[in-house]
Amino acid sequence: MNLIRLIAIALVIWITITLWRRHVQSRKVRKSSRRPRVTAMVRCDHCGVHVPQQEAVRSGDRSYCSREHRDAAEGR
Repeated sequence: MNLIRLIAIALVIWITITLWRRHVQSRKVRKSSRRPRVTAMVRCDHCGVHVPQQEAVRSGDRSYCSREHRDAAEGR
């Protein structure tokens, strides 16, 4: 009888710890998803619009928002 009680108590403790860990993990995920993603922006040398650096069209040391603006600025 004592063995059954010990197993039951251990099971309740294990379930409680598991649920607590899930709760803490879900709070971390929700908290980190609220932070805005910050990305570097560059200014188009033709029109002045700011675009994310990874989306900019580069030509030498100049950045453009599109291929059309790069071509227009370079006289193509």
